[in-house]
Amino acid sequence: GEELPPLPIQYGDFACWERRQDAEASSSELEWWRRRLEGAEPLELPTDRPRPAVRSLRGAQISTRLSAVLVAAVEERARRAETTLFSALLAAWSVVLSRWSGSSDLSVGSPVAGRNFPETEGLVGFFVNTVVLRLALSGEPLEVRFDELLGRTRDAVVETLAHGRTPFARVVQTVAPERGLSHAPLYQVTLALQTAPAGRLELPGVRSGSLRMVPRGLSDQELALSLEGDGEGGLEATLLYSTELFDGTTARRHLRHLVRSLEALVSAPATKLGDVPLLSAGERQALLWEVSGAGEAPRGAAGETVVTLWRQRLAEDPAAAAVIGRDGTRWSRQGLEDRARRWAVSLRRDPGARIGPEVVVGICLERSAAFVTAVLAVTETGGAYLPLDPAHPVERLAWMAADAGARVVITAGDLAPPLAAAFSRESVPAEVPAIRTIEELDAAPAAGAVLRPTPGREDLAYVIYTSGSTGKPKGALLAHGGLADLMVWTHRRLAMGPGGRHSLVAGPGFDASVWELWSALTAGAPIVVPPPELIPSPPDLLAWLGSRRISHSFLPTPLAEAVMAELDAATSEPSEVAQDLRFIMAGGDRLHRGSSPGTSYRVANLYGPTEATVITVADVVPEGAGLGSAPAPGIGRPLPGIRAWVVDGRLRALPLGVAGELVVRGSTVVGAAVGRGYLRRPALTAERFVPDPLSGDSGGRLYRTGDLARWRSDGTLDCLGRRDHQVKVRGFRIELGEIEAALAEQPGVAEAVVLAQPGAAGSRLVAYVAARPAPAAADLSRGLARRLAERLPEYMVPGAWVLLETLPKNASGKVDRRALAELEITTEEGARRAPRGPIEEVVASVYGELLGAESVAAEDDFFELGGHSLLATRLVARLRAATGVELALDRLFAGPSVEAVARAVEAELDEGASPSDAEPLVPAASDERSRPS
Repeated sequence: GEELPPLPIQYGDFACWERRQDAEASSSELEWWRRRLEGAEPLELPTDRPRPAVRSLRGAQISTRLSAVLVAAVEERARRAETTLFSALLAAWSVVLSRWSGSSDLSVGSPVAGRNFPETEGLVGFFVNTVVLRLALSGEPLEVRFDELLGRTRDAVVETLAHGRTPFARVVQTVAPERGLSHAPLYQVTLALQTAPAGRLELPGVRSGSLRMVPRGLSDQELALSLEGDGEGGLEATLLYSTELFDGTTARRHLRHLVRSLEALVSAPATKLGDVPLLSAGERQALLWEVSGAGEAPRGAAGETVVTLWRQRLAEDPAAAAVIGRDGTRWSRQGLEDRARRWAVSLRRDPGARIGPEVVVGICLERSAAFVTAVLAVTETGGAYLPLDPAHPVERLAWMAADAGARVVITAGDLAPPLAAAFSRESVPAEVPAIRTIEELDAAPAAGAVLRPTPGREDLAYVIYTSGSTGKPKGALLAHGGLADLMVWTHRRLAMGPGGRHSLVAGPGFDASVWELWSALTAGAPIVVPPPELIPSPPDLLAWLGSRRISHSFLPTPLAEAVMAELDAATSEPSEVAQDLRFIMAGGDRLHRGSSPGTSYRVANLYGPTEATVITVADVVPEGAGLGSAPAPGIGRPLPGIRAWVVDGRLRALPLGVAGELVVRGSTVVGAAVGRGYLRRPALTAERFVPDPLSGDSGGRLYRTGDLARWRSDGTLDCLGRRDHQVKVRGFRIELGEIEAALAEQPGVAEAVVLAQPGAAGSRLVAYVAARPAPAAADLSRGLARRLAERLPEYMVPGAWVLLETLPKNASGKVDRRALAELEITTEEGARRAPRGPIEEVVASVYGELLGAESVAAEDDFFELGGHSLLATRLVARLRAATGVELALDRLFAGPSVEAVARAVEAELDEGASPSDAEPLVPAASDERSRPS
């Protein structure tokens, strides 16, 4: 045959040249990449399993064929936009990535051939480089038209390829992204297109063919999309995916959505990205009428209320226990009914109160038999009750009672004077309620014959206040119908009945207390009231649950996980520690685990906004969920009679796996689970309770929860957090605006922003304060914390403070919250003493580990660093493991600084408190038994 012309260079020459280029990469090129990728964030796609701390290369692949007709149409659309097939494919895929992740800033890796010189065309060797294509859809991404996106993609590709000779390793060094073992740097997804025809090799006696080199079982990216010409005008689309993160069904759905996006690009290029129909007709039908729970029957029988359910139980066995007080006092069903009726009659006979339907009565009592009595009494008058937690600042309670229009507040004798004083102050609206004490109501004449009204399902059952963004809490109005329906589901799904015993753990101001109380009364199970000092301590609470033979206990999620950890760590069988425990019902925060395999109890995960009658989505968690390699539990499925959808900003249903806002609605019957709205807040009611565009029912309303959620492949829901400035900390829903408004009123504060920041111990509130010249900044945070504690609940007082001259602003003049979140959280100014001696060092180490603080000084306060009562019990456990000393909680509360706790530990050691088998004095290491998983 013919001789090949001599090559002008060898691959070794190219390698030497490339090495020089690597060393001499121009500063202007590197500066361009630094600016280009500045502020780029990892792509957070919704995953089927938690992201591992260290990613592996385990993967799998699936393929689909893009028809020649579709590919030709995409090429034609690209030609009209004066761009390439690659840019069109990237634009279509970016729609899918953006809709799935909710992000408008996408970084996609892509290989480039690297044969930039004619001399390299005939060389055999590896020339490929990698570039990062960043697509930042500024403004309102859903409002961008598809053809506009195609133009932006074209420009981004052209500009990036012009700088594509810079070695990728130097780009990584220059940009210096935050490294982590769970993410690849700079990009997490890649796109590759290969359309060049593979030339046939013609040799005498040799038959040749092509081999597709697609790795099987390995994936160094979360998603790698490879498209290759099939020789017939079509493209073979292969998606390589990380099996640590995604299921095959998710990957297949991703490819289907890519095809739908390409079809939209071809058929309707003027479509706005928010209108691109990723869902097929079948998928949309399933979401609207099957997955959403719409096909299930309403939950309760017609006409049923909690009063009728309670009276059925009363008639069945009047002598059965209804309430067991913290001191062991037992109230039978009939005894509770008689006491409640006495109170109800006294309230109805009060000419000033005029208690009846739609009339609100405040109840300011601790968890107790009296609290249960008051709730039952108000409900049997036909009125609605307003729970007021005595642990909250009295000014806040008085404001809520007056704002709700409560005509009467029932309270204890010792709580009445401060409440009356608060009512008399100017900060409370003019019309204030009367105060009736439980002692006075108990002394009222016996009820005798009395008309016993039965509330209707449409009547108001209770009013409960939640944090408000304007600086004042807002009252949600809930009717009897939804409450009764919830009881029916609760009894059936959680096996509640007269044979059980229920604890009363939730605080009176938490809407879970509504469900706790009524689910027990209407099931015929006695309510057992725990001593309040036991509740923050998982070991003590667990011992109490066992000693009182509790079968069903609601616990805020962090506490539920801590109790489960105690059960796991018990030296005896869990069935012996809490022999009658059948259900732990967790709610208020994200649940990370279920019960351990083989245990006798199960965990129910309960989700629901206050505005929709406590619980709207729930399920019993499979044993072992979240433990080992098992996926963490979701929040479950909509309850019967409840519909739930995940929607975009225009209230359109989103596909499985795609994150969006969770909206809920009840059945169309009167008294559905979704509440009426907010008391005296018509504008906010109209904003959050909106007409239903999804079910075709013109009279229905949706409640916009503000929670980000997504559907899992199995039809259950995941809750991913908040979409606004409302957060959950320690299980409490908090409007950050309310704290900010309270801070803004304080002397010395020019401006303030509060954020919920992640930490080793969970989310904590951090206040960023721009201080005026006086008072001194060093004294400001302590004074602010003290003053906030006088008007806000403890869980709403920031645990960390950052004092600044001014708060950073973005281009529009608004506070740059992202910039604030990146600031280092430090303690107050002034000299800080390092821990001295082994005990202080151990205590400081445990503080730092639990609270996520890198530097802990001897004077640092556990609670000012972000600690709270639940973490305090874990601190005690860690100190016990490290020193052998069982520090009493009251010692910690009395002196929460490192040096004070160290002195307390040393005092115990001096008295010989250290057991013989105590571990050595070393900083306590993280250990699976000591933290909820």
